[in-house]
Amino acid sequence: MQVTKFPAIVSNETLEKLNKIKREKYIRYKKNSIANCTEQRANYSLSGKVICEVCGGTFTRKNRKTKTAIFHLWRCRNYIKGGKVYCRSIEIEESELEQKFIEVLNQLKKNFNKYVKDMSNPFKPAKNETITELDKEIQGKLDDFHKAQSNQSDAMRVGEKIHELLKKRTKEIWKASDIDDFDYWNEKLQKELMTYKKQQVEFDGELFKRVVKQITFTSHNTLLFQFINGIKIEKEIMIYEPMKKKN
Repeated sequence: MQVTKFPAIVSNETLEKLNKIKREKYIRYKKNSIANCTEQRANYSLSGKVICEVCGGTFTRKNRKTKTAIFHLWRCRNYIKGGKVYCRSIEIEESELEQKFIEVLNQLKKNFNKYVKDMSNPFKPAKNETITELDKEIQGKLDDFHKAQSNQSDAMRVGEKIHELLKKRTKEIWKASDIDDFDYWNEKLQKELMTYKKQQVEFDGELFKRVVKQITFTSHNTLLFQFINGIKIEKEIMIYEPMKKKN
């Protein structure tokens, strides 16, 4: 079958120039997109930190414009995606989130030792003592196991007891490990707080990212701040009410 060849609308040279312009535009677009994403991540210190207790989603930043101002608001992604069917949480003003962090941070600085004492670490010596006692009990059962080799049923019974004790010891080791983690993060948080000798009056996004593990927006419309060492402080918030349009 003979294929009909149509004359070219543009020359190969012109076509190459057009393709070059398209490639350059695409490269500029990609660079701007990456730059914008990087800028947003740098500017939005709260990104990924505010968790919705109502549905388990993450809050994201959105803008609302009026004739006189632009409001920066945070709302659960699930609500934005599907409305009240997906989540019944409310909007929070960014300035409110930042102000509550400043209040909580100053409260923590002022009462740091009390917060640490309330949640901390009298457990560590007790955990170590428990592990030591378990080690002694396991060793005693191992001796019993060797003596019971001539009686299969006795050996099986002692073997099961040893297995239970080993599982219990593993749990205690994990608990002791959690306490060690608390000591590490507690020291790190304390160093961060000591850097700021006076009361904090302005929101510091970098400090926020270093010391706050997450903020939970609770089902009763409060903010629960959790710091890197596990300390939790709850704060009530003002409810954002958008301006209603006049009829």
